[in-house]
Amino acid sequence: KTGMMTIELVSPLKGPSPIDNLLKSNGVVPYHICYRVDNIMQAMEDLFEEGFKPLFMPVPSVAMNNREICYLYHLDVGTIELVSNK
Repeated sequence: KTGMMTIELVSPLKGPSPIDNLLKSNGVVPYHICYRVDNIMQAMEDLFEEGFKPLFMPVPSVAMNNREICYLYHLDVGTIELVSNK
């Protein structure tokens, strides 16, 4: 749906979390921005051209109803997440 935005606020589960160090150093701030895309591989290629580096290649995510996700990083932008619409 064009123009629709959702803000999701999450908190790490009790116990170790991959973002513990980030929370300790930065406090409570946005961790990343997530974009829903129709073609995750094409979106990744477009972002590679803009200097983004993948943190991992697309994988199915149980939290996203098994839609593929991936994270990318750019020094000037930070971390973004792509989620496939399919």
